[in-house]
Amino acid sequence: MPRRIDQLPPDATTLARRLAALEREVRELRASKRASWATIGGGDTTITGARIQTAETGHRVVLDADGALKTYDDDEHQTNYVGGADNRIWNQAGWDPDGTPNGEWVALSTGNIQLGDGDAMSIDDQDQTLTGILGIAGPQSIALTSPAIHGTYANQATAILSAGQTGGQSGTVSAPAVQVIGGADVAVSGALVKLTSAFDIPSWRYVPETWHAPTYNTNWAGGSAAATRYAAMQYRQDAEDNLHVCGTVHCTASGGLAAGSYTFFTLPTAYTPKKLFSGAGIHVGSGDAWKTACRVNVDSNGAVGIATTSAVALNDGFYFNFVVPLGNIA
Repeated sequence: MPRRIDQLPPDATTLARRLAALEREVRELRASKRASWATIGGGDTTITGARIQTAETGHRVVLDADGALKTYDDDEHQTNYVGGADNRIWNQAGWDPDGTPNGEWVALSTGNIQLGDGDAMSIDDQDQTLTGILGIAGPQSIALTSPAIHGTYANQATAILSAGQTGGQSGTVSAPAVQVIGGADVAVSGALVKLTSAFDIPSWRYVPETWHAPTYNTNWAGGSAAATRYAAMQYRQDAEDNLHVCGTVHCTASGGLAAGSYTFFTLPTAYTPKKLFSGAGIHVGSGDAWKTACRVNVDSNGAVGIATTSAVALNDGFYFNFVVPLGNIA
C-alpha cells in the first residue's frame, strides 16, 4: 500500500516546478474567465454563438451572434453594418438628437448600390435612390433612379445606360443608348453637343463635334467676295442626327460659269445623308445684290452644290442654311 510520503515529489526542485506550473494555470484560468488578456488560437479552436466586441461601450467593433459585423462611434451610434440575415452592407451618417438614425446612408444590397436619407436599417421604409445592373439576357444596362419622396415628390425618374452592338443603328434596341424615363425633363445649362469618336487622353473625355471648313472644288471659295462680314461655308453633325450646312460660298472662275449644276465641295462619309435632299438658296451678284433663287443639293454621294438657271459671274455668292437628316434614326 503506497504511503503518503510516496506521493510527494522526489526533491524540492521538482516541487518548485510543479508549484510554478500550478500558479500559471490558475492565472490562465482567471484570464479566460475575464477574457481581457487571454490568447485564443491554434488547432481547430472554435467559438460558437458568442458576441465578440473590442469594448463594452463607445467606439468599438462588434461581431454579433447573428453573423453581422457592426461598428459604433464614441456616441454609441451604429455607423457600419456587414452581413446579417439579409447579407447587406451599409454606412450610416447623421442622427437626430434622440439618437435615431436620420442622415445620409449608402448600402450594397442585392447587387445594387443604394443611397438614401433616414434609417439605413429600415431600408424598405425610406426614400432611396438606386444604381444597379438591369437585365439577365440581351443588352446589359446600368440604371440610376432618383429618390421618391412620399407625397408631393413621389414619382421617380430613371436614367438607363444600355450596351449595344457594334454598328447598331440609332433608335433601335441594338444601339448603345442613354434613356431617361419616368416623364422626366432633360435640362442642360450649356450646349447639347454631339461627341466624335476621338478620345482625348489629357482631358480624359471624348471630343465634342465642332464646325468643319470644307475643301472646295476648283472655281469655288468660302465667304463672300463683296461682303467679308458673311461667314464662310461650314458643316457639322448636330445632336439630333442631322447634318447642318450653312454659310456662304462664291465663284472664283475668272470667266464665270454658265447656268447649270455645280458641286462646291464633297462631304466626308460620316456626314453623308442616305438620300438626296434639296432646298432653297440665294444667288447674289458680285456686288452683294440679290440676283435669283437657286436650288441647293446635298446628295447621297456627299456632293454639296447648286442648280441654277442663270449664269454665274466671277465673285457671285450663294447663301444657304440647310439641315439634312442623315438617316441613322430608324
